[in-house]
Parts: sequence; structure tokens; C-alpha cells
Amino acid sequence: MPHVGCSDNSGNKSKNAVDPGAPTPLETIARLTELRKEGRYDAMRPYIVPERAGDVVVTLVAVQDFLNANEQLCALVRQKIGPGLAATIDQGHHAYRLGIFSRSVELLDGVIDGNSAVVTFTVDGQLPARTAELRVVGGQWCYDPGPGDATRLAKAFTMMADGLRKVAGELKSDRVDIEKMRTDPESLAKLVAAHLKAGVQMIPPPPIGSNDEQPQTPTASNPAP
Repeated sequence: MPHVGCSDNSGNKSKNAVDPGAPTPLETIARLTELRKEGRYDAMRPYIVPERAGDVVVTLVAVQDFLNANEQLCALVRQKIGPGLAATIDQGHHAYRLGIFSRSVELLDGVIDGNSAVVTFTVDGQLPARTAELRVVGGQWCYDPGPGDATRLAKAFTMMADGLRKVAGELKSDRVDIEKMRTDPESLAKLVAAHLKAGVQMIPPPPIGSNDEQPQTPTASNPAP
């Protein structure tokens, strides 16, 4: 089985040479999307350029923690207030469109140009198409998300996860009027929004020309022109 890994340990071999049997650019991105769905973040590292792999993993772990907190809060709202209200305060959409790590990705095509490649894809079936860039490192095609403030993004999702857990804590305590929230659902929505505000403000805006309803991670590719 050929070695898979984006470490430049190829010795005297040309850095532009791709190992026989190595995953194609399209297969590399497909594998990353599979690992994202499986929650196997450390297993993504061999498919990402070494200088960006750590940032991607840290960000996605923070995103998953946020999604877990969101799931737990929705379950608590269903239990203590009512099933109908859970959908109104579900905050998962903040993490649904993160480039190739989005909830619903369809890969379209892969084009190779020397030791670089571009894979086009759509998110939720929506246009414009986006692009993911790859380059050859150590005989393998490796995803290169490009520069971005991953530390800030990871912190934003961590803050939002903490905010949702604070809301859950208040619902479990006597500090909020559960009956009022049943008759005035807006009061629950305002409570959630207040605890999320600081984290939401840290997330970058969606790219110009995109139809995203929420921001896109700096480690994800921009829409194709």
C-alpha cells in the first residue's frame, strides 16, 4: 500500500512527483469530507499540508464541541419547555457551511496544473461553486486551506459552546421562568442570543457574492469566481 502523508520526507525525489497509487486531488478532498463526518480529526492530518494541519484540526474540534453543546441544549429545551421550541433556538447553522468541511458537500471536478490542483465543489447544492486548493508535498496531494486566523475562529466556537452551556445551566436552575418561556418563546431566543453574541461577532463574514447565511472558516476555500 502506498504511503499516505503530507510530510516532505521524499529524499532526492522531485518535490513535484506524485507517488504511484497516491490519492488524486478529488480523492484527497473526498477522504477529508468523510473523516469530518466520522469525527476523526487527527486522521485528517496526512491529507493536509503540514503547516496548516494543526489549525484545521483545532478548529474542527472546537466546531464539534459547539455542535455537541447545541444538541444538548436542544434536547433540554424539548424536555423542559416543549419540542416545538427546540427548533427555534437551534444554532447548528453556524457550523453547517465551512468549506469542504460543511454539512453537505458535493465534489464536482479536479484540475491538476503541475504540482498544484484545484477541486471544485458546492455546499448544500448552491452556486457559486467553491474551490479547494491542493499541492504536492512528499509525493502526495495535500489540501492547502491557505492562511487564516484559525485561533480566532476556534475561540469563537469555544465561546459559543460555553454560551450554550450557560443557557442550559440556567434552564436547569431556578434562575429563569420556564412557564414564561412556554408562553413567550421570544424570551428564550433572546436568552440564547445574548449568550452567543460575543462568539458570533468573532466569526468572519461570508465571502462577498456567496449566499451563505453564516460565516465561513478561514481554513476553507473561497467561492469560485
